[in-house]
Amino acid sequence: MYEQFADLLRQAAPIGLQELNENRLQDRTDTKYLLHERQLLQALRNAVSEYRVLTVRAVQLQDYSTLYFDTPDFLHYLQHHNGKRSRYKVRCRRYESSALSFLEIKHKNSKNRMIKSRMEIKKISASIAPAWLDFLRSNYVGPVHALEPKVWVCFKRVTLVSRTSIERLTLDVGLQFLWQERIVDLPGVAIAEVKRSQWSSQSAFVQQLHDLHIQPTSISKYCLSIMRFYPWLKQNRFKEIALQIQRILDQT
Repeated sequence: MYEQFADLLRQAAPIGLQELNENRLQDRTDTKYLLHERQLLQALRNAVSEYRVLTVRAVQLQDYSTLYFDTPDFLHYLQHHNGKRSRYKVRCRRYESSALSFLEIKHKNSKNRMIKSRMEIKKISASIAPAWLDFLRSNYVGPVHALEPKVWVCFKRVTLVSRTSIERLTLDVGLQFLWQERIVDLPGVAIAEVKRSQWSSQSAFVQQLHDLHIQPTSISKYCLSIMRFYPWLKQNRFKEIALQIQRILDQT
């Protein structure tokens, strides 16, 4: 499957990391879709000409490794589960192709906009480093002192930038959750995310998803991983997502 993705992506014009960063959507609206990798390939095949693809060191399917932090009582997970409009996620992410690591904070505010802040770090640490404290206190309103590592989430990502509008797509495949000695793979599961400065119906990729009868959904890789490793936590609001995931796994 990944070879088919690679062949298809060669049809798109490249965009470099520097140019991508110059046009970052740090304040944006996010719309997510859950689908099978085969559906993603079909949608992309019919829309790829409308986008440029992030290419780093000749690689277009990038490897990401992310360590998520939460409080001992899973404040971030429960905020998402309970539908709190203003909520946070704190993570360290390594972008393997560029060999860069960042501490990142994502804040979904009460106006349904995603505000992302990040600072470059030397390496990912399993504890909050003193050098991170000022950044955390400036961008995160939760209990900084209580943050602790909860789970690793690894995946492969394609990043596409629209040729004609302020739109970015991230297409994630090969999802894998890791904690301590446990590993959970989600073969066949793909998550697409459409990032725009404001909502618009003008998207070649979204139109392809609409033609495939794929609807937006509220999904979080972090929450999915927590459900797998901490099954005693509340999950009732994620029941439909869990069923969708299982249907995809059954087709693989």
